Amino acid sequence: MAVSPEENRFSFGAFVLDLQTGLLARDGFVVPIRPKTFTLLMHLLHNPNRVISKDELIAAVWERAVVTDDALTQTVRDLRRILGDEGARLQSLPKRGYVFAHEPAKDNGAKPGLDGRHPPSVDLSPPGSASTHAASIHAALLPPADLSRIIGVIYDCTLDPTRWETALSEIAAVMDAESAILSLNDLRRHRVIIHKNVGWEEEGIAERQKHMPEIHARLG
Repeated sequence: MAVSPEENRFSFGAFVLDLQTGLLARDGFVVPIRPKTFTLLMHLLHNPNRVISKDELIAAVWERAVVTDDALTQTVRDLRRILGDEGARLQSLPKRGYVFAHEPAKDNGAKPGLDGRHPPSVDLSPPGSASTHAASIHAALLPPADLSRIIGVIYDCTLDPTRWETALSEIAAVMDAESAILSLNDLRRHRVIIHKNVGWEEEGIAERQKHMPEIHARLG
């Protein structure tokens, strides 16, 4: 998350929260947001990577009004809906509250995700505890260019099915995977109708075939 104190703007993922204008934007487009939800997001962004109790959030959002935990739960749900995939940054911690994760400001040795960003780092240490517990929430998404690339190679295969091995190789490369498999299965007769793969050894394929009834039972 990037913060511009001069402009009071918070950036995370594709979103920008502008405190001067009171607007939330995604990819440059204004996103409708309720006032209470806006205030909740603002408080979370002002306190990143910190466990915030329900009482503190209620006091920050509703001030002197008397509300129940249900009001906070509904507002949190509304915020996650608005943020979509970025809503994974907002984690609920039973009996403790909520925490909003963002990328660390400096390198902490974590490996970057596919978009070059480091996974968000969150301090989940119990308040007042001498011991610390580290956790990280990886909220990185595929960059638009990589997503378009995957969609493109899959579309090419609908025109020319012989390209599946090439397509799987490209998909595996984008996803930083060692192997990929495409399988169309007949769950009734335990048959594999279509099987394309990259990076699978013959022994692995044979072992998979041997356990096909179990696999199909799980898929069914």
